[in-house]
Amino acid sequence: MAQLTTKGRLETKPEQLRDPQVGIVGGCLSTGSRNVGLDSVYHRIVRREIREMTGIEIRFRLARQDVANTQVIRAVVTDLIDGKKVNCVVFSIRPYLNLGLQTLVWRKLGTHGIRGLALNPYCFPGANGSPGSGSLFPVVRWAKLNLALGNLFGLGRLHDRVITELLRDLKCISIAARVQLIVLGPLMGRAYPEPFRRAICRRCRQIAAKLDLDYLDFTAMSSSASPEHFAGDGIHLTAVAHRLLADVLGVRLRKRLIAQC
Repeated sequence: MAQLTTKGRLETKPEQLRDPQVGIVGGCLSTGSRNVGLDSVYHRIVRREIREMTGIEIRFRLARQDVANTQVIRAVVTDLIDGKKVNCVVFSIRPYLNLGLQTLVWRKLGTHGIRGLALNPYCFPGANGSPGSGSLFPVVRWAKLNLALGNLFGLGRLHDRVITELLRDLKCISIAARVQLIVLGPLMGRAYPEPFRRAICRRCRQIAAKLDLDYLDFTAMSSSASPEHFAGDGIHLTAVAHRLLADVLGVRLRKRLIAQC
């Protein structure tokens, strides 16, 4: 068993939690912004917090994926778990996926770079974002108009169904492998309409509660969409926001790692 020392650090036996691995799945959370390079800031803070509090050194495995394709997300998480690569998976719900599920018009990238428009692939029976994998993407520009069109076709219900199925599957995969799962709620800046930000945060929170997930909610940050937290494009996080995220996630990971002792 692990024991707390008089200094508040957690002592573990050598065979316990030796270099625990944390898989980070979630677009910009794991890849950062090319202009800012936030990965080092984010992961350095989380690692330092856990090391100082518990004496445990953790390692991160970052997974890139098509964040608008739920089949790819499932495959990435399954690969991390089946390969015995991680003790814990952190999955971030990307606003890009939330927006795509509720908008009617997507953009299409051809084999020779030719762009065009396409209908939301999730609208078709049996489709889950896989048709033309890697070639269909949600459109962030003209979000208000696109969301209005989506509402006419009832895509809000589609969004909730697809997100519920995805999170339920990730939970089942992690439970079967005895790997812990932490879900981060959407982090949305000014690129997304304010009513959409509030509604998505509320609905994702409700879905996570129904599934009894370990869920971190960022409604306050998304509602304010402060320039302090989001870059000029209204999408990517600033260094300040990454530090706040690291603080919150660091506390949760620390509890999870201690629980494994």
